[in-house]
Amino acid sequence: MKKLFSLLLAAVAFLPASAQENETPEFYGNIIWQDDFQNDYDSRMGVYSFPGKAEGFKFTPLAQSTNFYANGNGIMDGNDYWFLYTGLDDYYGVNYTQLYHYDMKTWQIVKPIPDVPDNFIANDFTYDYKNKKFYGLCATEKYNLENELCEMDFSNPQVASKGRIHLADIPDSTYMTLSADAEGQLYAISSNGCLVKLDHEANPTFVCDLFKGQLKMQNRVQSATFDIKTGILYWAAQVSDLNNNGKLISALYSIDVNTHEMKKIVDFPLNAQVVSLYVKRQVVSDGAPGEVGEIGKDFEGGSLTGNITFTAPTKTADGKELTGELTYEVKTASKVLTTGTTQAGAQVSAPVTLDAEGEVRFIVACSNAEGRGMEKAYTSYIGFDQTTAPKNVTTKFDADGNVKLTWEKPEATLNGGYADMDALKYDVVCYRLGAPTQTVAENITAREFSQTLPAEKYYKYNFGIIAKNDTHKSEVAFGDDFAYGPAKDVTKDQPYAEDFNQTPSFNEYTALDLNKDKKVVDLTESMGVAFYYGFWGYTSPNSDNDGKAIFYMADSDSQCDDWLLTPMLNLKAGQKYDLEFEMWRETDHLNDQADVAFGEGYDPAGYTQVLSTFKPDYLDKENNGKPTVYKTTLAPAKDGRYMVGFHITTPPFKGGSVFLDNVKLSVNKSTGITTVDNSAAAALYDVYTPSGVLVGKGMQSVDRLPKGIYIVNGKKIVKK
Repeated sequence: MKKLFSLLLAAVAFLPASAQENETPEFYGNIIWQDDFQNDYDSRMGVYSFPGKAEGFKFTPLAQSTNFYANGNGIMDGNDYWFLYTGLDDYYGVNYTQLYHYDMKTWQIVKPIPDVPDNFIANDFTYDYKNKKFYGLCATEKYNLENELCEMDFSNPQVASKGRIHLADIPDSTYMTLSADAEGQLYAISSNGCLVKLDHEANPTFVCDLFKGQLKMQNRVQSATFDIKTGILYWAAQVSDLNNNGKLISALYSIDVNTHEMKKIVDFPLNAQVVSLYVKRQVVSDGAPGEVGEIGKDFEGGSLTGNITFTAPTKTADGKELTGELTYEVKTASKVLTTGTTQAGAQVSAPVTLDAEGEVRFIVACSNAEGRGMEKAYTSYIGFDQTTAPKNVTTKFDADGNVKLTWEKPEATLNGGYADMDALKYDVVCYRLGAPTQTVAENITAREFSQTLPAEKYYKYNFGIIAKNDTHKSEVAFGDDFAYGPAKDVTKDQPYAEDFNQTPSFNEYTALDLNKDKKVVDLTESMGVAFYYGFWGYTSPNSDNDGKAIFYMADSDSQCDDWLLTPMLNLKAGQKYDLEFEMWRETDHLNDQADVAFGEGYDPAGYTQVLSTFKPDYLDKENNGKPTVYKTTLAPAKDGRYMVGFHITTPPFKGGSVFLDNVKLSVNKSTGITTVDNSAAAALYDVYTPSGVLVGKGMQSVDRLPKGIYIVNGKKIVKK
């Protein structure tokens, strides 16, 4: 077969020029820009086909998507299209690069591979059909106009670590295109317009000056490729016309590397910028085998040795009946895995061994006396795989620092690889805001973990669970966060006061999402922001111009049931405490609701309510409105560590944002009635004896009444 192919190439090399010129190959290319694109996310980006002649020229879309922004260039080999996008993350302010993989037969995405190194991008890539290898003019570590010759293995499952092999530095020049001819000889076009030959050590051999002082290379991504049938080099150029005030020329050129003649074939409409140039190949003889039948795999567990199964073809490439002995080949894009013989229509189980686990693109083809047949690709993940994150992490915690975590095993692997879900091991990680992360358990098999936390300092805690499948680790599954630390004393000389001027102050508060309705609406791509609903958070709106406050944004779809608990506070029995806080709602027409209670521990079910359901007042900031100061009294029945809970109870479809600021708890210095002060007149109450006798109507305090027990607003008051 190799001998037959070599003879074919030799015959092509000696075709007369007229025969070569009459060839009009069909091209594929990725348009990443043209004059009428609105931005870098234009949906008309994509892969297009077009003829290699001016007559009847047009771009015909094959696949269109904003994904096809191959500004790091790419390569097509007839089965697959790999390309790279590189950009600046607006949020983090750093460069990032992503590799995309598409099936050229269906133009469906196989897989995006994020976070590959920046030096994976290239001025141009080429596929060497003779040696079955990819090469690139890759970016250097300096990430500038310099480049280097590298070998790429896009089919390697460990792309980020093994898919780019440095071959040689490129001396004294920058090359904008790279192409391999039928014999594997590399050609490049330099930034100064020279056609050069390159060996695999990047040693250049000057061939000719293509530009002859008429053109200047644009520093824009572009591409060139050989038509291996004719030996003609084609170039999707981005150059300036020096005879026309430097006007941009975006065009398809042909270059005869033997005669050094360069011809413009056609100007691209709208100055289209075409990368990943590919000549559509049909090198299969009519009588060669057609495609194999359905391809599958048979690998035991996470083994890298197994079988690729398929049915040998029963038809020739032109659709006729196929009989007799066939030779089969199973390979990746860059490596032959196994060969063997079979009969047309037979079931084949071909043994293969892979170098590393991961996603593999298998290519299967059969051959007969007429030549190599049609290829068929099959993609599958082989070996152990990363699992999804563990499910349903439950965090139980108490006032003594006892924490118990339970969780469920992951549902699946991320890529369809192997995992024994019952044999997974787990790491437990403790996260403390403002302190180093700690791994508190490793390689445990039970899906539960307990720990007692030290009470030396207040921290906001969260625990994460990582599932481990052989060497693969899942993403972290988080439980509920909570604050824990030593209780704070509240005395006559030392009230508890929090204005939330500093972020760490919020980290001493615990948010309880009892109805589990917390959700994130990520609009970062369209609006540059993500919205969080159904939870308490820290934000900038304020009441006292300090720039800080606590807020709650309702999830309109559900009944709110979300608590915000203060740090633990040491309170004494028989002592009254005055609680003050500011609370307001952001939108006038909505009906946000809240109540306030206090008690011991993190379970508000046993708390004593001190303010029943109320509607926080609207704060009209545009008219210099002032927040309502709410006041009430706490009377603990015993000494203990208490927490005050602010509870949002807004009905479905009624809520917006509620804000909390300037929380203060102080020892009551009088026996007066605590009121709710709406920054206007204090509330008035009727006062009764325990037997129900009215002793005061519309009173603000019991200061003038004799010592005794009174009922005020449904509560017992002791006047001493």
